[in-house]
Amino acid sequence: MAFELKKILSSLNNTTSVFDEGTGEFNTIDVNLAKNNLQLTERSSENGSKNIPAITSSKKDAMAVEIDSYLKHLILMAKDKLLNREKAIDDLSQIQSEGSLEYITEIYENGKADLNTTAKDRYNDLFTARRDWILGEKELAGFREDHKRRGPARFDDNNTKNYGWIFLITIIEIIANAVFLGGAHRDGPAGVFAEILMFGIINIGFSFILGFYIWRGFYHISSFRNTVSGILAVPILFLIASLNLFLAHYRDKLESLNKANLAIDEMNVLFIEIGSKAREAFLSHPFFLDDFKSYLLMFIGLIASTIAIIKSFQLDDPYPGYGKISREQSKLADSYNKKQTNAFEDMDDLADDFSNQINEQLNVLKGNETAIITRQQDKKQLHEKYNNWLSSVQSVGESLYAFYREENIKARKSKKEPKSFKIDYLVSNDAKSKLGPQKRIVSSYMTAQKTCKKYVDSLNRQSEKYQNMFKDIENMSPDKVLGQEYKQPTVFKS
Repeated sequence: MAFELKKILSSLNNTTSVFDEGTGEFNTIDVNLAKNNLQLTERSSENGSKNIPAITSSKKDAMAVEIDSYLKHLILMAKDKLLNREKAIDDLSQIQSEGSLEYITEIYENGKADLNTTAKDRYNDLFTARRDWILGEKELAGFREDHKRRGPARFDDNNTKNYGWIFLITIIEIIANAVFLGGAHRDGPAGVFAEILMFGIINIGFSFILGFYIWRGFYHISSFRNTVSGILAVPILFLIASLNLFLAHYRDKLESLNKANLAIDEMNVLFIEIGSKAREAFLSHPFFLDDFKSYLLMFIGLIASTIAIIKSFQLDDPYPGYGKISREQSKLADSYNKKQTNAFEDMDDLADDFSNQINEQLNVLKGNETAIITRQQDKKQLHEKYNNWLSSVQSVGESLYAFYREENIKARKSKKEPKSFKIDYLVSNDAKSKLGPQKRIVSSYMTAQKTCKKYVDSLNRQSEKYQNMFKDIENMSPDKVLGQEYKQPTVFKS
């Protein structure tokens, strides 16, 4: 009977799995599959009928040798899987045991470089802001000296209330115009809409100019400036008063036209002449009005104008320009303080960020070390599983021997057992695995922990050193800050 053992053994590599990669367990050998692959039933009977092996033969017969070869091939496959698995464990442990401390050192060096670069940029910004602040102080001091100012400028930091008053007065003025002018017109406020807005806005507008710009000039140290303010204030006051008087006369003429009960065409003609008639009445008898409501409209306009002048004046310090230069200096001081605060925060954030990265890698290193120790035990268990599996191979070999010999004897005429059948199946000692000497695991975690602490402390000290340098800028003398040559600290020199 033709039988090709080599072909069968070769096919085992592709069809038979002796090791489960997923579970890490060695698979039990399928006895029935071995019988089929070796054609054990047919060949045993055939050999028996031919009295193979001979009764007197004391050597292991060919069939037993083939069983040995078959199981030996499976053992070699299993041992190969064992060695591959063991190598994978060792390689992973080797990778995890190397490089962690080097990476931590790299993080530390990057942190030092980033702290230095950022500190240099912040130092330059702070120095420039400090220089602007000192220049502003000199300018403010010169202004105070030239204009005999004592104490700080006095103004509201938030002028929302004052602007609110001016806006409210403007609305009240427009509403008053709408009520009184509209009441004097046959078509109501719609008939004098342009006059309502024009008189209201002009009245409050001139009041704002007088209060915010011109009236402040009376507080100026210069007599010339006082004189100019007086020259400008008198005509504007006269203009405001005249405007409100003229508005009152304008209302009188509207009222008289409404009472005349004229036809619409005649009214349209007379409306063209209202302005000229009101001007004539204003010039001939300015303080005499026909209707009490006209007087009331005039007084409301004058009161609104007075309030607008006062609130406009309160928008800034009484002395011209003092509030503006003081606010500009306050902005320079605030800018410096904000930049200094941001610089401190940047240093702290950088030191914390790189310290956290270092500590995270230290935790990774600790986890790797724990995993390496665990894998040492895994290797030991893997060898134990393999040797236990070899015990099952021994049982399979004994079972195949017994089956083959039983079938062989059944087919013999003499029913006598050959001497070679006394030879038992034995797994070769070479097939057994021995766990090599375990490498002594020298803990690198404790050393790395000390190194990491040193790195973190170094980053924090560097951050603190730069922050102290930022504080030094504030304590620099004005002469040093405003010197011709600006030199950075040597720590920033590359």
